[in-house]
Amino acid sequence: MQSPSLTFNTKYDTTENINIANKNCISFIFFIIYIMLLYIMKTVIEAFYIIFMWNYFKTTYSFHNIWEAPLMDLKKMPTFFKHTVNTGKYESKICPLGNWSAFFLAAWVIFRDKINTKNINRFNKFIFFSVMILSFFMNLNAFIYFIPVFYYELYFLKK
Repeated sequence: MQSPSLTFNTKYDTTENINIANKNCISFIFFIIYIMLLYIMKTVIEAFYIIFMWNYFKTTYSFHNIWEAPLMDLKKMPTFFKHTVNTGKYESKICPLGNWSAFFLAAWVIFRDKINTKNINRFNKFIFFSVMILSFFMNLNAFIYFIPVFYYELYFLKK
């Protein structure tokens, strides 16, 4: 049985036959490449968002829990954990710990797909639940900046 083909005239008035099965195969390959690029772009956008929000985003608004301001005034608190609270200045509201954490989280987001283990989704949820809880208690600004990431990671990416 012969596969179906499509006949058309080119600009030089010659007749060419294109095998429809080959055309569908090529379309399918382009579709798969498109899906892969879309997935890669989502990962890159998420990593960029994490780094940008916790390192470069500046604002005059500050959100904090009732225990954050007294903790930031403690003399024994290392500067690595201190962030500004209600200064009204246009600045980053994330501490140096958060700045470093953003780079590690972005690296995790990019490289987690390269790891082939059975429990990678559980470990991913553990990481983002830990970040969610720690950011809520340590810096409410960091928690609020990360709400889109938490939603995407914990609810949208159900595998």
